[in-house]
Amino acid sequence: QPTVDVCDYRNVIIDPTCKGDLTKAGFIIYVFDTSLSELKKEGKYTNLDKINLETNSVLSEPDFYHSDETSFEFSDEPRKKIVAYEYWGYWDIDGTGMTKPFVATWVGSTMIRMEESPFPDNNLPFVTAQYLPKRRENYGEPDGELLEDNQKIVGAVTRGMIDIMARSANGQMGTRKDALDISNKRKFDRGMDYEYNSQVDPRLGFHMHTYPEIPQSAGLMLQLQNNEAESLTGVKAFSTGITGNALGDSVGGIKSAMDATSKREFDILRRLAEGIKQIGRKIIAMNAVFLDDEEVVRITNNEFITVKRDDLEGNIDLSLTISTPEADNDKAKELAFMLQTTAQSMGSEFSQLILSEIATLRKMPVLAKAIKDFQPQPDPLVEKAKELEIAKLEAEIQKLHSEAGENQANGQLDQAKVQSELAKAKKLSSEADAIDLDFVEQETGTKHNRDVDVVQSQAEANTRMKVIDNLTKPKKETSTSK
Repeated sequence: QPTVDVCDYRNVIIDPTCKGDLTKAGFIIYVFDTSLSELKKEGKYTNLDKINLETNSVLSEPDFYHSDETSFEFSDEPRKKIVAYEYWGYWDIDGTGMTKPFVATWVGSTMIRMEESPFPDNNLPFVTAQYLPKRRENYGEPDGELLEDNQKIVGAVTRGMIDIMARSANGQMGTRKDALDISNKRKFDRGMDYEYNSQVDPRLGFHMHTYPEIPQSAGLMLQLQNNEAESLTGVKAFSTGITGNALGDSVGGIKSAMDATSKREFDILRRLAEGIKQIGRKIIAMNAVFLDDEEVVRITNNEFITVKRDDLEGNIDLSLTISTPEADNDKAKELAFMLQTTAQSMGSEFSQLILSEIATLRKMPVLAKAIKDFQPQPDPLVEKAKELEIAKLEAEIQKLHSEAGENQANGQLDQAKVQSELAKAKKLSSEADAIDLDFVEQETGTKHNRDVDVVQSQAEANTRMKVIDNLTKPKKETSTSK
């Protein structure tokens, strides 16, 4: 199972020629403390019996940074701490002119490990993330580096103010020599009531030492340095108190101040997130090689999925979402306002999505999942009323369909009647036209002439028929005897 260790940058030596781009580094050396027992447990180191434990201890290595300043050291050899150097780099191992990544580990002058890099991505197993990057530099700088000069000035001015107050005899009381006699002086020292000499004005005879007044220029200098520090970091200090006007008198001024803070924080978070993404890509590359054929991965407390190793090969788009509490709070407020204004018109599903997102922004993932997966149980009476309402609507629709069918049939019948009446009227009109035509033909003799023509034609036809019959009949043969 792969692990990720945060290394102390003082114990990591990076190729200085890479100019801040770790992918171009030719080597990286990691210096770490270990023991003979730990090296044997790893099972990948050899020549352990040849290590000189006395000359390679933590205290004898000046280049190794050890956070624990104690001088305690185990006396037995298995637990005695020693310093090892782990070299990750590239070398032409096969003599082909192409370099391959390899790792070599040594303790003092003893080489205990040398092999090809076991990581499948063929890169050095290191990832860097600068807090504030510097151009063409391997190491960045902290946010406090921007305030170094301001802090020095503030410290110097503050020390001067303290010196002024420290040199004063605050609280000491001085009296004039002739202001009190011996007995009253003793009463005065014991804090009792006393009598002073009449010839001495007590306002002039007694003097109370107090702190001297600090020059206004000192306070002005501190305020100038604080304002400059706020402008450099984008973080509002609470030197003026947390009031309604602490960030400005207008909404625009407050928004500008908060934007400056959020931008700087987001810039830092983005660089750290980019480092996490690079680590994720390395782990994905290792998963594609070292995992079993199938692995069961837990998504939530109740949801598990099976991942096949073959599905992990190739380039995977890895994204990491970052945010700040201020940005999440602003988003949650906007979503809450949206929920108030649109919940009544958009329905319960829409409200459920917004509530789930608000719970996610409030860092309540269990509640967010419960809201997202919640399915309201319907009321049986309400559901029955809905079914009856639907049945009523269906019956009304069916009634309207039957009425529409009946009206359509009646319309077709009326149309048929209209056609029948039209046909009757047309027949009557035709009969009337025929009577009128017969009357006209009789009056004009047209009908008589037509009848004569018919009779004549019939007579002619009969005559032709007779002629044809006579012509087609066979003639009788007559015989004569001589």
